[in-house]
Amino acid sequence: GATGAGIAARLTRDGHEVVLLRARHSVRPDAACREETFGSFAELDAALTRLLGGEQFDAVIHAAAVSDFTVAAVEVAGQAQPANAKIDSSASPVLRLKPTAKLVDSLRTRSVNPGISVVAFKLTNGASAGEALAAVKSLFAHAKNDYVVHNDLTAKAAGCDFPADIYRSDGTVAAHCATRAALADKLGEILSLETSSHAALKGKDGPLGRPTLAAGPAVPPYPQSSG
Repeated sequence: GATGAGIAARLTRDGHEVVLLRARHSVRPDAACREETFGSFAELDAALTRLLGGEQFDAVIHAAAVSDFTVAAVEVAGQAQPANAKIDSSASPVLRLKPTAKLVDSLRTRSVNPGISVVAFKLTNGASAGEALAAVKSLFAHAKNDYVVHNDLTAKAAGCDFPADIYRSDGTVAAHCATRAALADKLGEILSLETSSHAALKGKDGPLGRPTLAAGPAVPPYPQSSG
């Protein structure tokens, strides 16, 4: 929550119109922006479809740690249980899981703005430099995004320090950010340049014609994923 809230606050203070789509009970931004909340994968999925398909956004920053799986069925003694059924406390239920869709892969196609800038996040855990780059390139390959923000759990420090690298689609590093605050600053600079370039190509004045959508991370009890 802290990363998404920080980015939303930074962009808001810069004068951008921001919509923060965040998990319920997650960190709120310290600058006033439009906020919506979600409590499950299905709610996040529906909100992204509604917002991207119904409003003109210049950019979407997808920082959400989306679950890779959802519950398909709950079984007791080999029998599927009805939804919302009470399970006897002496039973040993079995959860059957099914994969969830990769939301980041469809952000561009959901948007009514074909020129939308897409920023995705990739989290690794103890990855070498080569492994991290391979993970980033894989995300670019299937998501067709413009930038990837990569960080590794082993580099996370106490407080707000969580180093991250911003990668371009060609695999080069656009910026190394030592803290969440530095990441928010750099993304603000990059997206301002992107939207200014788009506006210039279309003969418009200024970079702030349409809002930015920032999707914040999911919360338990939903399984966490690096996306």
